[in-house]
Amino acid sequence: MTRNISCAYSHNCSDCIGCSDCRHCTDCFKCNHCFLCDSCYECKKCNNCSNCCYCKKCNNCNDCHDCTDCYKCNNCNDCHDCVDCYECNNLHNKRYMYQNKQLTEEEYCKKMEEEK
Repeated sequence: MTRNISCAYSHNCSDCIGCSDCRHCTDCFKCNHCFLCDSCYECKKCNNCSNCCYCKKCNNCNDCHDCTDCYKCNNCNDCHDCVDCYECNNLHNKRYMYQNKQLTEEEYCKKMEEEK
């Protein structure tokens, strides 16, 4: 049986605690206005993120911490307005970054295949 504790205006969520206005989330804690997130902690307005903490307005991100407006980032910390970044820290307005090094789109895609 799935249950939510102290959640408000959340729909189709399971095993969430203290979330507000979330949809289809699982195992989240104190998230607000999130959609399809899993195991996130205090995220706001995120979509389809997993294992993220303190992120805001991120989409399709995994294992990120304190990121804002990022898309398809993984294992990043304190990144803002970034797209397709992997294991990066403290970046702003970057794309195709791998461990804080700039790559071409082709190089980045190849690296991501290697990481699988």
